[in-house]
Amino acid sequence: MAATAPALVVPTDVQSPQVVAPAAADVSPAPQRKRRRNADPKAGNPDDLLKVTFDVRREDRDAFNAAVKAAVLFEGHKNAGAFLAYIYNRERERLENDYNQGRPFERRDKPLPRGGSFQKSS
Repeated sequence: MAATAPALVVPTDVQSPQVVAPAAADVSPAPQRKRRRNADPKAGNPDDLLKVTFDVRREDRDAFNAAVKAAVLFEGHKNAGAFLAYIYNRERERLENDYNQGRPFERRDKPLPRGGSFQKSS
């Protein structure tokens, strides 16, 4: 019989003594926002919720889903969507800090190009 690598076992019992409460600074509550269907993006509130869709490999998705479940249980994120929004904003902040002296990049109101790679603008 071949030896297998140990797998992360995430407890299904939320009352488990292994679950620890996050520090107050680790997770901030998500602001109350509204999703508006078929709204004009230029007329909408910048805090409106929008659906974002992109493709990932199945293997990466499955591994990420297991990590999200652990993050929700152990770090106090409300749900997978809240965790993804947290990651999304943390990475945006990192990019601003690394490449724009901590200032926000100029906002775009149109979507990013689909399918191809980005070209550096001169």
